[in-house]
Amino acid sequence: MIVGGIDIGSLSANSVIMQFVKGSSEGEILSYSIIPTGVDDYLTAKTAFDEALKKISIKFDDLEFIVSTGYGRINIPFAKKNVTEISCHARGAHWAFPTARTILDMGGQDCKVITCDEKGKVKSFIMNDKCAAGAGRSMEIMANILDVKLEDIGDMSLDIKDKPSQITSTCVLFARSEVVELLGLPPGSCARSN
Repeated sequence: MIVGGIDIGSLSANSVIMQFVKGSSEGEILSYSIIPTGVDDYLTAKTAFDEALKKISIKFDDLEFIVSTGYGRINIPFAKKNVTEISCHARGAHWAFPTARTILDMGGQDCKVITCDEKGKVKSFIMNDKCAAGAGRSMEIMANILDVKLEDIGDMSLDIKDKPSQITSTCVLFARSEVVELLGLPPGSCARSN
């Protein structure tokens, strides 16, 4: 049985194609793709699957079952089921790491901590309830202001010698303004245009 999953998140769309033995939880990942989320969830999902399918000799019509998750999950008409990303994280983590009991999700707009049982069922979860501050999008904004690559932010944070300036942690817009001011940049500016 060949199945697909699509996660339409606020920043990226992630597709996976797996093959399972019918009636079994034994399966293998055949292909996957990660692309930026566009303005049209349907088109984004279709493009993500097309990218994954290019890597293997399977057509879209060969997918027997598709599950959608993420913020855009209800906008995917070809999905036979949509499931919250919290449940998907727990099941996916259990499939990949059967002894895992805690999952941390640093998303584009929110952060989640999920605990699951030995079968991959969600026991509890918490998530930020304010702004995207501290989530993926805020890290992207800070990288742009500092004119560094997003993937370099983590390593750079480990190299800090002096006590860093304090910025707000409850609102990414306020934090952005504070960083612009600390850097002495004109209001409304950004070091990079992208």
